[in-house]
Amino acid sequence: DTVEAPGGSNNPLVNIHHNEIVKNGNLAGEVSGGGGGISIYTGAPGYRVANNLIAGNFSTGDGGGMAHVGRSGTLTVTGVNRTNNGGGNFGGFISQDNRVCTTGNNNPTACPNTGGFNNGSLNFASTVYDNQFLFNQSFSQAKTVQGGGLAVMGVPDPVANNGLSAGTGNVVVANNTFQGNLAGAGDGGGIALVGVNGTEVPTGGPGSNTLTGWFRVDIVNNVIVNNGAGVAGGGISLLDSSNVGIVNNT
Repeated sequence: DTVEAPGGSNNPLVNIHHNEIVKNGNLAGEVSGGGGGISIYTGAPGYRVANNLIAGNFSTGDGGGMAHVGRSGTLTVTGVNRTNNGGGNFGGFISQDNRVCTTGNNNPTACPNTGGFNNGSLNFASTVYDNQFLFNQSFSQAKTVQGGGLAVMGVPDPVANNGLSAGTGNVVVANNTFQGNLAGAGDGGGIALVGVNGTEVPTGGPGSNTLTGWFRVDIVNNVIVNNGAGVAGGGISLLDSSNVGIVNNT
């Protein structure tokens, strides 16, 4: 099997679930980065943050509750073979958290416990779901920092060296509660998206007039209430983030 993922160091399928992550803090804003409670940096494709209480955390960087910094999107595992009794290379591992997978026929489906396919591929989306982000804060007197509850941020592409983000990868933020979070010195009291899209966007030729190959963040079925920002976007803010879906939130 092969794993295809961006970044020089890989920590695939990180699974952070069913924790109380409360009253933590960092001084990331003095240098760079963020995440008062949880920090996910480049090279963690297919991560899952689920069913956590993330409350009362503080960061002088981006993301008072949680920060996704850099590129950690969908993890693709290729060359997968499974037998009809649910055995094969991965056994029950691939279905442990009910992530969306793509089998050899390219049809999105729940990761199967049974059924057979040969030389298929499985896609594990990076997901933040069923968490409570409560009363987290990002603040710095020295500079603008984003995302009181959650920040999903790209970083400048060192190869292109043109100031554009390398993108964040594909991320799904679903079924969470964002309440009472504060971006005291920036945008996005509940959620801040910065640099979701960048150098992965085609500038000419095939795909330049479509969204093919663009990274995407979906914000779906969340409760986003009573958050605040010192600059803009008390609930959600977007900067350099063109391919974003915001659907069925309250």
